[in-house]
Amino acid sequence: MRLRTERLAKMGLLLALGMILSYVEALFPIAPSMPGVKIGLANMLVILLLYSYGWKYGAVYQFSRIFLTAILFGNLFSCLYSLAGAVLSMAVMIGLKRADFLDTAGVSMAGGIAHNIGQLIIAYFVVQNAAVGWYLPVLIITGALSGYVIGFISEILLKRKLL
Repeated sequence: MRLRTERLAKMGLLLALGMILSYVEALFPIAPSMPGVKIGLANMLVILLLYSYGWKYGAVYQFSRIFLTAILFGNLFSCLYSLAGAVLSMAVMIGLKRADFLDTAGVSMAGGIAHNIGQLIIAYFVVQNAAVGWYLPVLIITGALSGYVIGFISEILLKRKLL
């Protein structure tokens, strides 16, 4: 019983931290000329939970953070885009982690790319124009770069057993 209570408390703290990181990242866009491009600091916590406690904890954190952040700081469209990216990203990261042939940074990179592709799919349905596909190379490159950075930092933190 004590272990479950400790994990629940950690999940609450990580959720609060993730929401703060999401909010701060929204205040300071990396590239204002490229919509949707950000490092994804809150996604570091997904990686930490995925590798420390398993996919269920990572998924609960991710979807809770998205809903709560959208309610507090966003709107329906931000929630829709984030959910699409999160669903695809989580599926890819869970599958690759289970396959166990990529390191943490590789899994995170694939998750970052999948997240951006999920968001682009929703963008296509919202605007009903295939021209959004021209943005795919930018999103793949930025998803890979930010995913690698997040995965690299996560790997260091996992080795220190912070969770």
